Amino acid sequence: KKLFKNASKIIGVTTELVDDFKRQHPEIGAEKFEVIHNGFDNESVKINTEKRELCNKFVIGYVGSFYYDLEAENLKNTRWWERSGLKKFYYWARNEQWIYRSPYFFLLMLKQYLDLNPKNRELIEFHHIGDTPDWLLEMVSELGLEKNFVSHGFQAKQDVLKIQNSWNALLATSEK
Repeated sequence: KKLFKNASKIIGVTTELVDDFKRQHPEIGAEKFEVIHNGFDNESVKINTEKRELCNKFVIGYVGSFYYDLEAENLKNTRWWERSGLKKFYYWARNEQWIYRSPYFFLLMLKQYLDLNPKNRELIEFHHIGDTPDWLLEMVSELGLEKNFVSHGFQAKQDVLKIQNSWNALLATSEK
């Protein structure tokens, strides 16, 4: 509370987070709060209007980290006195499942689509650029989508832009 009160600006990466801050600190003027979204680089965003050649695969891609964290999800569901060390003091503004901040529902839909249309199994891929968490690999495996998933790992910015240019669509996870 003291930190927020004395800050000249309070920045959050989502409107949801900033709205939480405002609700928790109603005594602080709304003009102090600002949203700066993660990963947005206005200088390098260019719309590609060139016609592209038809490709053999339809590629849907995602760049960055997911806000879902299986360990944090499990910790949140553990009673405070059963947590170790400083984790006893962890606090969440609202109690909700954050699986929606992962690609789970997209991957589930992709699996269902491919189960209904097996001839398209070779034609659709999901690409991820960024550090790939173990839970994502497990999710892909549990849904049987290993052949439809490509992890590029962490890449330099210029390589990310080149890879993205080869995709047909971008996946965007969102706030509720």
